[in-house]
Amino acid sequence: MLFRSINIKEKGNQISQRLTLPSLKDIEVESFYYSSWIVSAIHVLISIDNYQTPSAIAQRLSIHEELVRGVLNRLKSFGLVTEKNGEWQVGHSHLHLSKNSPFQPMHQANWKLLAIQNTQLKSSGIHYCNVHSISQSDFRIVQEKMLKFISELLETIKASPAEKLATINLDYFEP
Repeated sequence: MLFRSINIKEKGNQISQRLTLPSLKDIEVESFYYSSWIVSAIHVLISIDNYQTPSAIAQRLSIHEELVRGVLNRLKSFGLVTEKNGEWQVGHSHLHLSKNSPFQPMHQANWKLLAIQNTQLKSSGIHYCNVHSISQSDFRIVQEKMLKFISELLETIKASPAEKLATINLDYFEP
């Protein structure tokens, strides 16, 4: 289970004020980890029993096995994964990237671009976009409901066995 260390706090408008999550502390590790969706996908994917070898990961993500091996070795050098008898395991639990991190825009862009590609594949994913006008007070209500919803989602994810790789992309903002 990858989401081991989540504790919900019911305050604030930022996810980091509602959750207690570990984060990467080294700039070199962060710059690598958040450089591509592939890195975090591999990190999470190895928490699923059928995806603990480079060949299985490469096939699932439709990428070259050499790329997978390179990412796994780099993650291992950072202490985020371990390898035993050719199988890889998560060596560190779920990570949180601060809203103020310089890597936040890249991390968001990586996964949102992947979501855009996914809409073209006619997958079973849920993709929704809505541009609307709203009162200031209702905007705050919607924002609070989303934050509560995220907390509830993460509690469900925390308790769920690792069987499938998935991503959540939610945004609510004033353009």
